[in-house]
Formats: sequence, structure tokens, C-alpha cells
Amino acid sequence: MARGVFRSVAEAEKTTVGEVIARYEAEILIGKKSIAPDRARLKTLREEFGVMMLASLTSAHVARFRDRRLQPGELERILASTESKELGAIVLLAVETAMRRSEIAGLVRSNIDLKKRILVLPDTKNGERRVVPLSTKAVELLAGLPPRIGRRVFGMAPDSISQAFERACARAGIEDLRYHDLRHEAASRLFERG
Repeated sequence: MARGVFRSVAEAEKTTVGEVIARYEAEILIGKKSIAPDRARLKTLREEFGVMMLASLTSAHVARFRDRRLQPGELERILASTESKELGAIVLLAVETAMRRSEIAGLVRSNIDLKKRILVLPDTKNGERRVVPLSTKAVELLAGLPPRIGRRVFGMAPDSISQAFERACARAGIEDLRYHDLRHEAASRLFERG
């Protein structure tokens, strides 16, 4: 206190992370343009950290949560446990491209160029256009999809994708894995490939 660097942690010691999330939802999230994706992320954070006191939350906790990876054999177990014909292709595409579930759900055939091995996302979460390079596996996967009526490649909505993924994980006996973790897995795999 004499040096002027003292900070009281009393409030953080009596406040849970769940209470902070609830306050964020009530005061900040309500004013945002699109709240559904943030609300889903906050639900995941609440499940993971909600009962912890804010003062006890460390960067190690967050890093462990952030660095969740598929363990050997888990992807195959998830694919074998899905009841949805589309979910398997969606999961594989997510792992190959690091695309968000909303991007995959909104993907239209006219934005895919298998010869150039790219797909174009005209309006991403950031509001910018993004070109996604396609791996050999992603090209084979997209080329092998059956045609659908309508423009979209897949018929599942983003929330349906997450729910089907959670059910497949439960049937496969896999805990603590969320659909968004596939994006982290894909980024890690891309990094490992150089």
C-alpha cells in the first residue's frame, strides 16, 4: 500500500466466474448485434469455470481449457457414434479447414471451387471475406457429398450441429469436448503441418 501498488482482491474472492458471466450477459451482451454465438460460448465457459471464485482463476486454467485437443481415436469414435448423415462430413470439414459451425452451416455450392482447391466465405464473423484453402481430404469430402435441393451444402443449422455433436460425443463416451474445440484442433494440425 505504501508503494501504491496494492489492489484489493476482496471482491474477486467472493465473486464466482458464473456471476461475472451473468453480469456480462445482462450489461454488455444485450447491446450486441448478434448474441446467440456469444451466449453459446458463455454457456461453455460457465460450465467449465462457473463455480470457481474469480480470484482463484489462473492463466493455467484458461490455457488448459483453450488447448483442448482430440485424443487419439476420439475423432473416429465421434464419427462412428453420430446418428446424423451430415454431421460426419461437417466434423471432418471442420477439422480440415478450421471453419466455424456457422460458416459450414451457411456454405453454398457456388462459393466452392474444387479445381482451385478453395472456398470463399463472403461474410465471416468479422464482417470480412475470407478464402479458405482446401486440403486433399477436404476436396475429396466436398466432391463426394450428395446434391441437395437448394443452394446450401448442408441442411443443418448451427445450433443443430452443436447439439448433434454433443450427442455423438456422449454416445462415444467423450466428455469435455465441444464443437468449437474442432476449430482449435484444426488450427493445431495446420500449425503442425507447417
